[in-house]
Amino acid sequence: MSKCQRKRYATGEFSRFYPDIKFEEAARPKALAAAREMVNLCLLLPREDPARLGQLANSFEGRALATSTNAALKARLAQNTANQPIKATLLIAQGVADEVVLPAANDSYVEERCAAGQRLEYWKIAGRNHGGIVQLGTPLDEPLVAWSAARFANEP
Repeated sequence: MSKCQRKRYATGEFSRFYPDIKFEEAARPKALAAAREMVNLCLLLPREDPARLGQLANSFEGRALATSTNAALKARLAQNTANQPIKATLLIAQGVADEVVLPAANDSYVEERCAAGQRLEYWKIAGRNHGGIVQLGTPLDEPLVAWSAARFANEP
């Protein structure tokens, strides 16, 4: 089997690290079958895995996580939410065609963080989805390298 970056999602990772979170209870019943399959797929390669992830994400209505019925999960999500100031300048890149993290979700997050005084840049990449935004050869490559180099050079 080739090496890959597994996309475990909150259901998989939270149930792995937090004893009060059970995988079978973290996903809504309508999303559970998709969640079981998703945790075993790779984010980028083989190429059919990202496509299957998209299919699975679209195979049920509504949210995947059982936050309205699982108090422990809701508390752990709140505990892991990046809603405090980060000293470093933050870069958020959003694929406009992202079907996993919807652009509207990041739009709201960026607005909240900016209102709280967080220094950040928000880039929206047209025509890119969740996995496609980070593949080599995307429109993100050159600007990301330049942005990172400027941060390491202590440029504002």
